[in-house]
Amino acid sequence: MFKRVAILAALAAGTVLLTACNASMSASDGKTGATVDVNLATDGDQESEPVDCGEVEVNGSTQKLIAVGANGGVVGCTEAFNVLDEYLTKGTTQLSDGWACAPDDASVACVKGDAQDPEGLGFHTEAIDATTPKPVECGEVDVDGNKHMLIAEPTVDGVVGCTEAFNILDEYLTIPAAQRGASLDGTDLSDGWHCTTDDGETASIGCVQGSTYNDITFAFGTRPM
Repeated sequence: MFKRVAILAALAAGTVLLTACNASMSASDGKTGATVDVNLATDGDQESEPVDCGEVEVNGSTQKLIAVGANGGVVGCTEAFNVLDEYLTKGTTQLSDGWACAPDDASVACVKGDAQDPEGLGFHTEAIDATTPKPVECGEVDVDGNKHMLIAEPTVDGVVGCTEAFNILDEYLTIPAAQRGASLDGTDLSDGWHCTTDDGETASIGCVQGSTYNDITFAFGTRPM
């Protein structure tokens, strides 16, 4: 199970929380009979946050390309797009550099190696649900003298209201910078909220309401402008 620290870190790094999993075990290209480990392409190692690489056209349908964590890490979005383009152009399962892709219902699943491969990688596409909530840019905020955009991120429960997000962020920012996010689980705030600050150059802030991946109610973060 994902721990809260992983969710907070993902938000501070700019990763959207909504993901989708496919129950299939394998998919065949329908031509050569070759199969692709769909679980590796969709679920990954369950310890790394998936990365939403953006939209792509798959057989006339606009879908999201999702890179998942595997033994070899998370494949870069550029490589994933190139592999998918090769698959859609050639229409064959076996591709360059050890990659293999196959249709998975109306989507595509691609892997390099398998679940036991220490250098294995995977990604997949998934349909974009028109009813899925989108991130909401609530507006500019001052974070220790730097201009950030506050973004309410979608979760399975929807999108937090901007007023609540601003209030929680204000509560977090009233804490001296040296004391914020003192624990790996972030700083505890009102109403079950927890926030932490990315220790990288961006100093982005990630906040969630809840304790574990399955308990996350709402989430938001800041990005430097």
